[in-house]
Amino acid sequence: MVRLRKITVALICLLIPLGHAAAQDVQVSIQARPSTVELNGQFRLTVTVSGALNNLPDPRIQGLDQFRVVGSSQSSQISIVNGRINATKSIAYTILAAQEGTFELGPAVLAVDGETYSSNTVAVTVTRSAGGAPQAQQQQPAGKQRQAQPSQPPPQSSARPGRRPTSGDGGVFVRGRTDKQEVFLGEQLTYTFGFYSRIRMTENPEYTEPKFEGFWKEDIDKEANVSNQTVGGALYRVQELRYALFPTVSGKAKITAARLTYFVRNIWDFFDRGRRVELATNPLEIKIKPLPSAGRPANFAGAVGSYKISASLDKNEVRAGDALTLDVRVEGSGNVRTINEPSLSGLDNFDVYESSSDVSVGFAGTTVRGTKTVKYVIVPRKAGQYDWQGLEFSYFDPSAGQYRTVSTGELSVTVLESGKEETFTYRAGGESVVALGRDINYIKENVRSALRAAPEPLNTKPWFWPLHLLPLAAVGCALLYRRHRGRLMSDRGYARYRVSDRKAAATLKAADRSARNGDLTAAYADLNRAATNYIGDRLNVEAAGMTVDEIDNLLSGRGIDEQVRDNLRSALDHFAFVRFAAGAAGDLETFKEYKAGIGKLLNNLGRKL
Repeated sequence: MVRLRKITVALICLLIPLGHAAAQDVQVSIQARPSTVELNGQFRLTVTVSGALNNLPDPRIQGLDQFRVVGSSQSSQISIVNGRINATKSIAYTILAAQEGTFELGPAVLAVDGETYSSNTVAVTVTRSAGGAPQAQQQQPAGKQRQAQPSQPPPQSSARPGRRPTSGDGGVFVRGRTDKQEVFLGEQLTYTFGFYSRIRMTENPEYTEPKFEGFWKEDIDKEANVSNQTVGGALYRVQELRYALFPTVSGKAKITAARLTYFVRNIWDFFDRGRRVELATNPLEIKIKPLPSAGRPANFAGAVGSYKISASLDKNEVRAGDALTLDVRVEGSGNVRTINEPSLSGLDNFDVYESSSDVSVGFAGTTVRGTKTVKYVIVPRKAGQYDWQGLEFSYFDPSAGQYRTVSTGELSVTVLESGKEETFTYRAGGESVVALGRDINYIKENVRSALRAAPEPLNTKPWFWPLHLLPLAAVGCALLYRRHRGRLMSDRGYARYRVSDRKAAATLKAADRSARNGDLTAAYADLNRAATNYIGDRLNVEAAGMTVDEIDNLLSGRGIDEQVRDNLRSALDHFAFVRFAAGAAGDLETFKEYKAGIGKLLNNLGRKL
């Protein structure tokens, strides 16, 4: 017994230094394959940690926030040799190269029992064209080092007061800015909201647009403009939304803060559910100058911008009492929706009725441009030759700071005497009686020509004998229907093909319901499902998980035109963007345009697949 106790004590004394040595035996390395990759291509970064521990922690990789991690996987291996534990953990990251240049990744750092271990570093080159390069270079030898300080966020770009961006966790900030700080009443200014990001997010960011108090607003962008911009020496992915604003009151007008909420996840912790971060731009104050009273024309009705006017008659000659149409068009840059119709003068001998008014608005860059068309029905009361010098329209030009008046060309019409003899007016008691026609016709004298001949026997009719074939045709149709039903039950591809149109129509109706309920994000998801499921049903492939490139390859193999495939790709990319970026769904009219476009695309594909 004493001897056994001595052996046990000796073994414990031997294992204590071995365990301590094992705790120190930790190796960390990283490797990138390939080390040269094309822009928007992917490469694989593998981190390997090995040591005499059965629970190796995950390392942190410096410089990884310069890229977008699109996937990851890990594997572990534990071996016990002569009672000694040796574990190896490998974590492989699939990384998207979204910016051009040469980037350093590493070292990978982890802490074990109060000690910090670091790996080597690797260099990855991102080019616009493919090219060979040696494997990732080792910049530092692996070994025990102190953990480097995390990289600092990019310095804030200089801006005027009110334009200072608001930052998140080093890789995200938002910015709200206007192109003008002082404008005239009714003059356009442009507000731009920018979302700058260098980090990976677990959920779609939620965007709340500012309140534009005292402004008329037009959305320039139906969806966010995405670009890459360098700020403070760092490359950011930027999403921008622009608004055209027209002040409606003079004095000081305020634009409140725009807000953006996002969730950020620690990519090293696979169980982390993310942390909520909210950013807000600074509120802005705009000085609105009143329009000058000096030089204001008598017919000025508040239009601000730059306009021209034209008018035309649909006829140059008409009889008294007959109607003709006068089209008046005002077009130019400015808030076209709110301009008043030009006043008509010199029409004393005409009855004038406004029949319709139409406004179309578009954008030239960020400038709002449009056309307002007014149609008048005018009825001349007297014969004669009528000439008008032209219609005038006055507006304020903010770029020149003065009022301007434009006019149409000369209009003329010849009115002839009325030639309607069958219409007369008899006035009695203040009311008029109009004769419109006769209600008694001549008696027909030739009665025999109106009488029908005696009916012929049915068996002489051309349709009598073919009628006997109907039962045989019914039997044939029943056999065909039975065969069709049997094939539906046994041939899944045939069944999917036959119901594809009905399924797509039902999904498009579901998209309409979601849109009417105000959930445009769900409506766009329905449009995406209608398109992908339709193609999957027509080609008998599984739609779940199909990428846009796979769909394009399938359609290309079936001889679908490139233009049709490009239109479909553009639509599917937009649907994916709407699901990614909150607030990017736009308005109901934009959704209706996309729904109509998808319907036409599916009809076109249905004729060819």
